[in-house]
Amino acid sequence: MLRFSCEKALLQSAVNTTSRAVAAKSSIPALEGILLEGGDTLTLSGYNMQTGIRTTVAADVTEGGSLVLSARLFGDMIRRLPDDIRGQMRLWGLAKDEFRNNGNFPHQIYVREARRMQSDYVMTEAEVTGKKVAPESVGLATYWFDSHVVSRYVDEEGALHDEGTYWDMENIYPVSYRSICPKENECTNLLVPVCLSASHAAYGSIRMEPVYMVLGQSAAVAAVLAIENNKSVQRLSYLKLKQALLLYHQIVDWKKEK
Repeated sequence: MLRFSCEKALLQSAVNTTSRAVAAKSSIPALEGILLEGGDTLTLSGYNMQTGIRTTVAADVTEGGSLVLSARLFGDMIRRLPDDIRGQMRLWGLAKDEFRNNGNFPHQIYVREARRMQSDYVMTEAEVTGKKVAPESVGLATYWFDSHVVSRYVDEEGALHDEGTYWDMENIYPVSYRSICPKENECTNLLVPVCLSASHAAYGSIRMEPVYMVLGQSAAVAAVLAIENNKSVQRLSYLKLKQALLLYHQIVDWKKEK
């Protein structure tokens, strides 16, 4: 991992110089980038199979390394970044009391959403927004119905716009037992409380850790009942499951106050 700090003007000048030897468009992606190498100094290199340019920048390299960045995107980022913002960002760093065995950096990135199971029942936007009530509830989800911004653009008048986002803050809704059960012809002894059967829109709300805890408890109860009654998870009596969940103080129903 390469970490360094330097003057914006010096870095921008070096990027402009090196970019002269960078291919504007190439079948080899690396030729569209600038190679940054950090050691005693910061070195930038560009090469387009015919011409190469290498320049150095006075920089404080706190962690040596190398990486290739898109020349166009890197140059745009430097030009657009105001000096006052850069000054503010210098005040922030990694928490010194966390991940001490990994340079204070997390061992893996946060994954908001990945592949999910598709079962006989799919939780969708309709259930999250209350247009439809999921049957055979095994717990309640309560988080906002939300999707992060997919892209941002500036219009001709200089106004910033967000695209691909939606929010709804008033949501308490049941999650169906059938959405954590696989299709019976695929697996009969598995329950999936995290990567459950849900659309992208619905999963944006269901994906919260407290909901995972709720569904995890319900899945555990269902698993025990399926074993005790010698049933597949799909053939388990929902009436017996609901009674057991209520016995363990699980909340499965919600009526919104008028």
